[in-house]
Amino acid sequence: MSSKERNIRRLWGTIGYEYNLKRSLLASHALQYLNYKNVLLAEESVLTSKSLKQLYVTSFKFREVQCKTFEEFILSYALNPVSEIIWDEIDKIEEIKNFDEYVYDFTVEHKDHNFIANNFIVGNCGSRGFGHQIATDYLKVFDQSMKKYNIQVNDRELSCTPFSSEEGQKYFKAMACAANMAFANRQVILHRIREGFEKIFNKKSEDMEMNLIYDVAHNIAKVEKHKIDGKMKDLVVHRKGSTRAFPPGHEELPSIYKKTGQPIIIGGSMETGSFLLSGTEKAMQETFGSTAHGSGRTMSRTQAKKQVRGDKLQKDMQNRGIYVKAASMSGLAEEAGFAYKDINEVVDSLNKAGISKPVCSFKPIGSVKG
Repeated sequence: MSSKERNIRRLWGTIGYEYNLKRSLLASHALQYLNYKNVLLAEESVLTSKSLKQLYVTSFKFREVQCKTFEEFILSYALNPVSEIIWDEIDKIEEIKNFDEYVYDFTVEHKDHNFIANNFIVGNCGSRGFGHQIATDYLKVFDQSMKKYNIQVNDRELSCTPFSSEEGQKYFKAMACAANMAFANRQVILHRIREGFEKIFNKKSEDMEMNLIYDVAHNIAKVEKHKIDGKMKDLVVHRKGSTRAFPPGHEELPSIYKKTGQPIIIGGSMETGSFLLSGTEKAMQETFGSTAHGSGRTMSRTQAKKQVRGDKLQKDMQNRGIYVKAASMSGLAEEAGFAYKDINEVVDSLNKAGISKPVCSFKPIGSVKG
């Protein structure tokens, strides 16, 4: 086994020692110790103009503070020998007056791993992680409630509970919380996009008509009125991989879309573009006012990464006039156009089925992959 730091970090930080609590704690402390040493090395590299490879770990001749040994580090920073928490001291706290710059989330260093709200950039945009956590937590709750309500399912992932039950209502509220978070995040993202365009083009976003067309959540359950056997009933409609397609005149549509029907944005891929459609009455009759919310994948993300390199894909797209900004080349490869169905065929099938009506298509000129 290689003793190089990169390999050691993978061993301690990724593989770990889940079978041995003592080693797991030591590995956690050792990773923090490596970070501590690398900070000192980086500072000395600046002072001495030497590369990190030229410096020895314990050779800090130009510093008053010597590098602690691992034992000294543990005694200085650890809460106690059986804790994974590493405590550090705040160097100083001071007030900065008339501050009007961006503040970055100090726990996430990557420049693309953030979004901005009121001049603050924080990490982990979106509710995917939040929603997943809620689902995970309530799977455990539903495992118990199914026994209570005498419910049996073939797969644990289908665990459920009566909607009107205490457990059902708590889950519904938690899901709404995740959806609210997603709406708020997208509002912030749109605001920052507008500011970016204003800065580049030196025009107000209003003058460039950068208006929100529509914002809607996917993978969510909604309480709606639908006709069943000729009678209107309150139903819980769960749309997974789909989105609303309400027709013109529907009571839940805002006034601006009463005449046209609900706007439907169907994403293709970052290479092939997207479509704007509108809802129809037939969708209300046959699909509970639902339609597709994207072209859908033809292969997994893992398979896509095996078939193309991110850097090659980026160059190919730019040669076709599509500017690409990606947090990682691996993440970019996951979204290659060939990994998705033909968006034109998908929209054509929706139109022929009568559950949504195409309005216009969008050609991609820029893509941001976080």
